[in-house]
Amino acid sequence: MAYFLGRDVKVAMTTEHEAFGISYASSALDITGTSATALADTDAIPPRPVGLKVAGTAGVAEVSTITCVSADEPSYESTSSSSGKTITVFDTDGDSYVIHFSTAGGTGDVAPSAAATATADLDVALTTSTGSASDIATAIKNAINADSVFSKVFTATSSSAVVSITNAQKGVATDIVRGSGFSDSILTVNQTGVTQGVDASNIISDITGVDLSLGTVDEDINFMGQRSALKAEIKKDINLTITRKKGAGQTGQSHELFEELFNEARCGILHSSNTIDAEVGETDSNLSFDNNLQQPFFSSDGSNFGYRLHLQLADSKEVLSIKNACITEYTTTVNTDGVTEESIAFYATVTPSIGTSPDTTIATAADF
Repeated sequence: MAYFLGRDVKVAMTTEHEAFGISYASSALDITGTSATALADTDAIPPRPVGLKVAGTAGVAEVSTITCVSADEPSYESTSSSSGKTITVFDTDGDSYVIHFSTAGGTGDVAPSAAATATADLDVALTTSTGSASDIATAIKNAINADSVFSKVFTATSSSAVVSITNAQKGVATDIVRGSGFSDSILTVNQTGVTQGVDASNIISDITGVDLSLGTVDEDINFMGQRSALKAEIKKDINLTITRKKGAGQTGQSHELFEELFNEARCGILHSSNTIDAEVGETDSNLSFDNNLQQPFFSSDGSNFGYRLHLQLADSKEVLSIKNACITEYTTTVNTDGVTEESIAFYATVTPSIGTSPDTTIATAADF
């Protein structure tokens, strides 16, 4: 199945991890989003949640604010699991991070139930000795920046009674939500009027041809005494070949990129401990490029094997998402009288999804 490259037809590529991308610089590939190398707009292959982004060439980190109104520290404290005294912030992957409060000299804090279901929770310890909304804001800022989990995902600053929380990853975050236990007389949260997150464009540039093949691998099973054989499906057979001009396009997608991916990272990024969707700030030693020398790993949470490819057939109407795809072939066509082109072939066995927007959810164990 071949597609005419009209204005709507675009192809985007991401890793299968929610926090790690791949950059190419100084003739070398690098894994980004780790403790040593931060994600950047110029990364050639962004993380899975980016999906397919047509508009915007530069990413913007989202900022949310908390304004402390009350100077009475015990009024912030969660005294029961159903108190609703929480602040929930989200990263660009949609993971939730819950902030709640305890107060020295208060009536006794109890973690709210929302903390147990969040990706991570943070207890901000307050003291009744200050009686200042500005000091409460400073305590929130210090707690976020000092926490080993929160500080990998957010950076906090404070000015007077306002705390500004900036996402470490650039792109759109879900929201900031105040729990039902807080009223405007205690604190307010805001995302309107502050910096909104923007995902950088990750469209593969200078494509001259796209060839897509969808099928299945069957096996004939013959039964004694039966004239007809059973056709048993063994696996899906998805092949996508992209042909593009060589030596052109965005810096991150220079002609060396796909050749290096074929040589070093045919199946994306591998976590040495087989951890599914580790968060941003992971230690570099736990991650390596997967060159298809290991058996693909999956758990009940899904699989980070391979790459995610999005083929937009009609803008905002039809996007085909191919999960857990690996690079199987790379060729270069040299033409002395015309354009030199490169072709990258991908192969996948997971059933692709199709919808009005790209599918950025992790492939489940059943899919894989």
